[in-house]
Amino acid sequence: NCNPCGVVAGGTALRNRDSGTIHVAGIPAGATVGRAVLVWGILTDGTDPSHSITLAGHPVSADLSATPSGNLCWGDTGTLGLAADVTSLVSGNGDYVVSDPPRGITRADDDPSGTLPYTDGATLVVFYVGGGSHAQVLSDFTYDTDTDADARIDRHFTGINSVGAAASLILAGPDGQSNFGETFSITGATTVTETDTWNGSDPQTGPSFSIGNLWDTDRYDVSAALPAGRTTLDVGHEKTEDCIGLGAAVLSVEQTPAG
Repeated sequence: NCNPCGVVAGGTALRNRDSGTIHVAGIPAGATVGRAVLVWGILTDGTDPSHSITLAGHPVSADLSATPSGNLCWGDTGTLGLAADVTSLVSGNGDYVVSDPPRGITRADDDPSGTLPYTDGATLVVFYVGGGSHAQVLSDFTYDTDTDADARIDRHFTGINSVGAAASLILAGPDGQSNFGETFSITGATTVTETDTWNGSDPQTGPSFSIGNLWDTDRYDVSAALPAGRTTLDVGHEKTEDCIGLGAAVLSVEQTPAG
């Protein structure tokens, strides 16, 4: 969490792939990386998969969190969400290759079915300072699915310093598809409802799947929910159709009023 600072994020889908490229853009000139976090998610086959992955040619082990949760409806017995501090490997804007994900098979076609375990994707979240950045950024890298005992995903942000300026929310995680629906309810002073946006929109190596690439790194405008003086924001999702997980929730609240 930081203030003043800024945040950008990029992701890649990895189902049945041995690598993918994350594109990081939007860090302004003169800014420096304050911290970078890599999150990724694995569908398991009953055994504990490796907690490691490779970023920019360097092995990375989950050192921030490694949290199990419910399955994602692909014959998996459960899932694992992981997060690692990768600040030393991230210098700024550019392309970062993620490779060697835990996987049962590598395929280069457009069929998402394969052999468990599946690593559905990875997202790189980069916090920067300087370069004119003037936001408060709050982050939560815990992991949860909508198929566990409560069939819900919830995130709660407190200590927000809203001055009534622009605010955005980054959500990242596995298994959104275009052929099933979901709703995120983002509640502050009012509720912003995002419906059927979790559709596997992150790019992947090789052809895309017809149902979407099973990993999302999405950014939502939540300014309407955070008028001046608002100090809390809740993010909620209850399973109705799609089996999904959430591995990163990052809130950015500008500290300079518009105009």
